[in-house]
Amino acid sequence: MSETPKMSGCVKWFNKKTGYGFINEPSSGKDFFVHFSGLSVSSDDVFRFLVQGEYVEFSTSTNNNQVIASDVSGVAGGKLMCENRVEHHMRNRPNGRGRTDTDKPPKKRIRMEDTD
Repeated sequence: MSETPKMSGCVKWFNKKTGYGFINEPSSGKDFFVHFSGLSVSSDDVFRFLVQGEYVEFSTSTNNNQVIASDVSGVAGGKLMCENRVEHHMRNRPNGRGRTDTDKPPKKRIRMEDTD
């Protein structure tokens, strides 16, 4: 596989279940196939996905004579939204797990008519 310099683009769509989607490069108007394995994340524990409308930077590489997006990262080498969501989720959970009291649904109210 040969890689090219980084380009900027916007995620056209990405299916989390199948792990692939397309990034649109606006200056050329081309759409580039992207697979979750081509996403650059800081930890292997992160569930890799892209969000529609997310701006990214990527290189292109050739795989089976197809030009695909690879080494996909946030703009200016920043984090992807999937990484930010994990950090936000972990920050708002005690020990990173479970529900907090504020996450629990409100208790069901009993009307006075229902008590008879």
